[in-house]
Amino acid sequence: MQPKPVKLIVMLRHPTLRAYSQYWHMVRARRALYSFEDTLRFMPQQLLSRSDYLSQLEWVYQHVPRAQVKVIQFETFIHHSQQVLDDVSDFLEIDRAKFPEDTFTMHENAGQLPRFLTLELIFNRIKRGHDGLSSSHFSKTKSEKRVLRALYRILNPLVNKRPPKMNVATKQYLDIYFQQELEGLDELVGQPLLATWFKSEVSRS
Repeated sequence: MQPKPVKLIVMLRHPTLRAYSQYWHMVRARRALYSFEDTLRFMPQQLLSRSDYLSQLEWVYQHVPRAQVKVIQFETFIHHSQQVLDDVSDFLEIDRAKFPEDTFTMHENAGQLPRFLTLELIFNRIKRGHDGLSSSHFSKTKSEKRVLRALYRILNPLVNKRPPKMNVATKQYLDIYFQQELEGLDELVGQPLLATWFKSEVSRS
C-alpha cells in the first residue's frame, strides 16, 4: 500500500467511445494502419486494453487507499462541470474561489484529420513496410523522405473536421463486450457507471 498521502483522480469515459476516440488520435498521429473495424480485428488490444477499467482500478486500490482515489465519470464532467470541479476542489482541499474564473473554462479545439482516410492508412502501411512496400522504395535519404512527406500532404491535406459516427453494428458489438468485461465495476467504485453507459442494454436484459 502506498505510504505517502497521495491523491489520485481517475476519469472514466464510456469504454466504447473511448476506444473510438483513441483510434482517431492514432489517425492524427499517423499510427493508424487500418480502419477502426480492421484494427479491432487485427490488433484488438491496441484499442481495447485501455478501456479495461475494472482490472486497472483493482490494481490501483491494491496500492492506494480508496479514500485517496476519486473516480469521475467523463460524461458527468461534460454535463455538470461546475459540480465536478467543486467536488474535486473539496477532494484536494483546494479553495476553488482562489482560482481565476477562466481557469475552469472548457475549451474545445477542432481536430485536424486527413481529407482521405483510406489514402492515409495506405501511406502509413507503406511507411512501416506493410503490404510488401516501404518508404525506402521511393526515397533513400532524409531529404528525399521529407520531400515525399510534403508532396503527400499536398495530395492528402489535413482539414478541420470531426470523425464520422461509429458504425451502429460495431458500437452495439463493443457495448455488449464491455458490459460483460466490466461487470462488477459499479460495485467496485460505488457508482452506477455501467448502468449509465449501457442504459438500453440494461433495460433489455
